[in-house]
Order: sequence, then structure tokens, then C-alpha cells
Amino acid sequence: MNVLFLDDKPARAKTFRSLVPSAITVETAKATIVNLIEADWDYVYLDHDLGGEEMAASDSLSGMEVVRWIVVNKPIIGTIVVHSLN
Repeated sequence: MNVLFLDDKPARAKTFRSLVPSAITVETAKATIVNLIEADWDYVYLDHDLGGEEMAASDSLSGMEVVRWIVVNKPIIGTIVVHSLN
């Protein structure tokens, strides 16, 4: 199972990997997009607010940048989960 997890908080990534050891974890929108280009994914988990920003929907640092890229490029993804504390 291919699982990609985007979150800029290393502690959350560590916790996620303890639950899903095979998961690929990344901390930036750019790294997420690179991974989306390189493989098909069963699950993609996207943190919305990155880099200490809150409500950053128009910002290239946010998970929304990844969502916009997904809409245009249509990579193969089984399930997408967007997570945020906001």
C-alpha cells in the first residue's frame, strides 16, 4: 500500500509513521508534488496549513497548492484526506 503523508510538524509525521511504517512523509507542498509525480498512491494525507501559516488557502506553502496541482494534473490517488487544526 502506497501512503503519502504531508505535514510540517515532525512529531506528527513520526506518530503517523508509527501507525503506518511504510508511509512516505514529507514536509512541503513541493516535496508532495514531486512524490505525486513519481508514483501512484493509495492514500494521500495533506496538512492544509504549512510553514506556521494559518488559513493559507491562497499561499503556495499550503496544502491547497497540492490540491490545485492534483486538480490540474489528475494523478492516480485512491483516497485523499485533508487534515488541519483549523
